Amino acid sequence: MTDNNGKELKIEMWVDEDRMDLLRKAKMETLAKDKFAGMKVVDISCTSDLKDKLLQLYPCAKCDTSTTCTVELLPKEVKDRLFGLVVDMRSTGSEVLEKFLEEIETPQKI
Repeated sequence: MTDNNGKELKIEMWVDEDRMDLLRKAKMETLAKDKFAGMKVVDISCTSDLKDKLLQLYPCAKCDTSTTCTVELLPKEVKDRLFGLVVDMRSTGSEVLEKFLEEIETPQKI
């Protein structure tokens, strides 16, 4: 999905060695793209509606529409779960965010 300036919205997930190992085991390491000084990221696509839901749920998060067009400053536990869903679902599409939002909006059965 794009913003009003035609740029694609995304969430950048930084990839450390542990995350790279998970990607390798899932045969998804090609998803990790060089970003800065040898550091890698995996981008998750984000629609405008999903961005709005994330920003509402996590007021600490921001969307940088002027330069990177990314949703930033999500809590660590959110990013960890999103990365887990990327690997589990073998996807970086917006369905990852849809699944995440579904999980947190559905009451857990005990």
